[in-house]
Amino acid sequence: MDVGSRERFRAPPFMLTPREYDVLDGMARGLRNKQIGIELGISDRTVETHRKHVLAKLDVSSISEFMLKVWAPAAMTEPPRK
Repeated sequence: MDVGSRERFRAPPFMLTPREYDVLDGMARGLRNKQIGIELGISDRTVETHRKHVLAKLDVSSISEFMLKVWAPAAMTEPPRK
């Protein structure tokens, strides 16, 4: 995710914390909780807690739903990169 994406998810209505954004990034890359935890230096249980908060704040029940409802429409509005 680029800087613009990061800022979009830190603005209302999402208001993700920096750590929640880090977990979301791992989720979007298809990483498992344990893999995200290793990358971030936190336990997989802590990742699970952040994951629940992210999904609740984004009002989705899964990362698949996030990709369909939130990520795909936002990606379609950004100009192509060169």
